[in-house]
Amino acid sequence: MAVIHDRAARQRSGHVDPARLDEMPFENLVVRLSFGHKRGADALTWNRLLQADLVVRTVSALRRAHERNQSAMECRREEWLRYTEERVGVKVCAQQWQTARREYEEWRQQALKFDSTVDQAIQDVERAQRKLVRE
Repeated sequence: MAVIHDRAARQRSGHVDPARLDEMPFENLVVRLSFGHKRGADALTWNRLLQADLVVRTVSALRRAHERNQSAMECRREEWLRYTEERVGVKVCAQQWQTARREYEEWRQQALKFDSTVDQAIQDVERAQRKLVRE
């Protein structure tokens, strides 16, 4: 079963059945394991998340995380557009502009990687769900 870790990757508790977790800890576990390298490290828990009693909950958690990320990306894009529009025709320090642009682009790249990873995990879980239906 899952070994729960805090944000600093320290072990926080012993083995926990994912079915017993509340929504946010469950979603955090699912998202953490959605990254491929984590699946190998905790394959038993990932396989548990794909079992009939948890597969719907697993895909729902991934979809919520995906939707939140999409929403955050849209908000940040709109903020960036407002930032740039407010500075049209205004003398702006080049270093300030470059720093803001670099920070936005770094955040955007991380959000895109997260989006891609979670999207792939959704596809994997949906594939496992279809397989369960066929069996």
